Amino acid sequence: MLEASAFIQAYWWIGAAGLVAFIVFWTTYTRTPSGRLWWDGTRLKIPMLGETLLKAETARFARAMADAGGQHRAAGAIHRHRRRHA
Repeated sequence: MLEASAFIQAYWWIGAAGLVAFIVFWTTYTRTPSGRLWWDGTRLKIPMLGETLLKAETARFARAMADAGGQHRAAGAIHRHRRRHA
């Protein structure tokens, strides 16, 4: 146990450098199209978390489409109103 502690005290910087390198690699990879596709697919396969993420993304998509449709309808109503009262 003492030898393990001495090793960690002497070489902690290797672990810190490895962690920084991993974070840089992970961030860079998941910003590429193939990395993003892989990570999104992997997250959806995680038990319980995947189903929750899928539902959240579906709700976000539905809200965005509802907002887009609502703006389109509102613009049409304004246009019809202007034609009637011009």
